[in-house]
Amino acid sequence: MNMKQMEAQIASLTKMVQLQQQRDNTPLGRQIRKQAEIQMNTLKTSLMEKQARKQQLEAMNHRTTFSSERGQTKFVKLYDVVSMYEVSDNGKVTKMKPVTAMTYSAMGDAERKAFDSEFPSISMAIEHGAYNPTMTQSYFDGAVIANGMDSKLFEMGLNRPTVEYEAEYHATPEVSNAYDSFDDYKKGLTREMKEYQHATSTEGKMAIGRELEQLNAEISELETEVGMSASYLDTGIE
Repeated sequence: MNMKQMEAQIASLTKMVQLQQQRDNTPLGRQIRKQAEIQMNTLKTSLMEKQARKQQLEAMNHRTTFSSERGQTKFVKLYDVVSMYEVSDNGKVTKMKPVTAMTYSAMGDAERKAFDSEFPSISMAIEHGAYNPTMTQSYFDGAVIANGMDSKLFEMGLNRPTVEYEAEYHATPEVSNAYDSFDDYKKGLTREMKEYQHATSTEGKMAIGRELEQLNAEISELETEVGMSASYLDTGIE
């Protein structure tokens, strides 16, 4: 492109900007610009929502494929007995056992520090030789069942909201709202647990993959629209 052609192109672009500015100075132009700004904000909101959903799905996909807690020692209360277990590489409960004076003394420094912080009164009782937990057959049955379970699902089950009497279920929103039905409550299956089970299933992972693929296409399209809208607005008067 020679100098004259460049000058002609610059002059043409300058004229286009001037015409755009003149148009934006009219009532109709200002109305069109306002509508364009509203549309721009709508597009940006939709884009942010889809990006947030994408991040949520990617995090869920990673969490259900790779355990971020693998190798960690966790402490829980199972049938009122403080217990400890390790998280396997694939996120399963392993080596479930009660915390006793013997298992406490066998803990590493980091494990003992975590336990002391989480259960200070029991730690003190162990230190003074006054801790002797009562372990029923129900506890040992529960510990055997827990071994091999998904650690996150296991702890969701332990921490699920409950009522003292089943008759109080419908009158306690913070409990009933956590379940899809009273039948699920009796099964000990919260809505969160069902969603997690679905996400970790083969079918669930395939569904996540399909939704991510669709979201990527929609995000790409929205980013293009936002860019075009921004270019349009940038040609007007600030």
